[in-house]
Amino acid sequence: MAVKSNKRSFRYVLLLGLGLGVVAFGAGAQGEPPPRPFPPPPPQEALTACGGLAEGESCGFVTPRGHELNGSCRLVRDDAMACVPAGHGKGHRPMRPQPEEQS
Repeated sequence: MAVKSNKRSFRYVLLLGLGLGVVAFGAGAQGEPPPRPFPPPPPQEALTACGGLAEGESCGFVTPRGHELNGSCRLVRDDAMACVPAGHGKGHRPMRPQPEEQS
């Protein structure tokens, strides 16, 4: 009889532990923010720079950090036109603007 009691206790403890684990995991997942879209959407400055321009036309804008970027207008997600910096393509990161030389 003692063997049956130990098996029941073990099953009870195992099921209780699994149940608490599921509850704890589920509670932690609720407080997380939703995942970010990938790739991230273009900045508003890039969208504004192509307002009224056709695809392939030259464009440029100043980033919020004050860097001037030049590129061309391309269709991006949701059929929006955005200024894509020169050198930015599939698998490439946009080139960082080089600091201006001081004379």
